[in-house]
Amino acid sequence: MAKGPNGERNLCAACGQWFLPYMPDNSTIVPICPPCWENTSLNAKVFAISLARMTARVAALDQTIFEGIDGAILKLVEARAKEMNRHRDN
Repeated sequence: MAKGPNGERNLCAACGQWFLPYMPDNSTIVPICPPCWENTSLNAKVFAISLARMTARVAALDQTIFEGIDGAILKLVEARAKEMNRHRDN
C-alpha cells in the first residue's frame, strides 16, 4: 500500500493530498481530509460516510470468505496427506 511522505495511508478523494485517518463520526474513516470535509456539502458528507461504511463491511466480508476458503483448502490438504500416509504405512 502506498504511503505519503510522513507515513500517511490515506489519499484525499477531493484534493489528492495525503492525510492521516479522519473519522468525523468517531467510528468511520472517510476518504476526505479534514479541510475538504469542512467545505463539502451535507449530501456529500452523508454519501462519503455511507460509502466508507459499506466499503468496510465488504472488506470484512471478503476477509471472512477468504479465511473460510483457506480453512477448507487446508482441511482438504490435511485429509489428503493423512490418506497418503495411511497408504504408505501399508
